[in-house]
Amino acid sequence: MIPLNQRQPTGMRQLSDSYRAPDYILTDAFERQEDESWRLVSSSGTVYQVPKDCPVISYGMNELSSFRIISESNKLLVWLDEADTVQRIVKLPARW
Repeated sequence: MIPLNQRQPTGMRQLSDSYRAPDYILTDAFERQEDESWRLVSSSGTVYQVPKDCPVISYGMNELSSFRIISESNKLLVWLDEADTVQRIVKLPARW
């Protein structure tokens, strides 16, 4: 029998060192740029550059949407890569 302190957790996934949890933000501004990318500003002042082909998902709808669903005071989860480029956005329900 393996002692408790030497057991590997079951059902847990090993995360890479580069894994980052998404940023939870409240939008302050969301503006289209000349190159068709987007500039997203959070209520805390953080600025995110969002590529034009970044997937946007409305939570609970399980389908891709467009940037038109994002407006001021929306609650979002924003995933970034190692270079701080936005990889995907999930719009959360207003009641959350």
